Amino acid sequence: MGVTERKIAWVTGGSQGIGLAIVEALRQAHYVVVTLQRSGGDVVCDLYQTGNIDQAWGAAEKLTGLPDLLVLNAGICIDDDFVNTNISMLESLFALNVFSPMLLARLAIRDWQSQSREGHIIFIGSQAALPGARQTGNTLYTATKGALQALIGPLAWECGPTVRINCIAPGDVMTPGEERSLHARAEKTGAEIQSLIALTADSTALKRWVKPEEVAQAVVFLERCSAMTGTLLNLSAGASVY
Repeated sequence: MGVTERKIAWVTGGSQGIGLAIVEALRQAHYVVVTLQRSGGDVVCDLYQTGNIDQAWGAAEKLTGLPDLLVLNAGICIDDDFVNTNISMLESLFALNVFSPMLLARLAIRDWQSQSREGHIIFIGSQAALPGARQTGNTLYTATKGALQALIGPLAWECGPTVRINCIAPGDVMTPGEERSLHARAEKTGAEIQSLIALTADSTALKRWVKPEEVAQAVVFLERCSAMTGTLLNLSAGASVY
């Protein structure tokens, strides 16, 4: 692929964990990558503040022009029981996990369609919201990812044939956020962290955790497989089988 043919990818939440692995994999695949995140990215954007979405989009577009691929990865999990849910938790989780990716997707689709361009959006969902999932560890987080994943099929149908919409639903991945959740769970239950890690692995068919680079590989796969749209890709090491 020549320099003039390089595709452009924008990735939200690319500073660590899954997002960082996606950024690295796309750069290895010769994409020009722009990261949108709260600090340290190419475009500084607090995605909790949905009123700033248009401004962040404009700043990213000034850097590279419109993207060919938009990977909506940024998200958070608040590790607490559902009975402790309050309006502040609801607002923050839905703002980052649902509203911001939807608003960014809307901007991408509008711009691509107005210019009769092809485009591809990949949402990062969660195995916790796949059919039949139970004991997900966080009901509110599961609800936000479920809302996002319900969007995929209808949006793919609405946006075809030029814009593709796909979603990856990873299982448990050892990220800094997951490490914090494990420590919180260990303090709450009195269990050893290593036993919690082993218990999670034992609940999968492959008896292991998913690696960040495996999620990144799935992003590259979906991008290259141009017949795939409306896909919800189960990447859970067999924690969910359907």
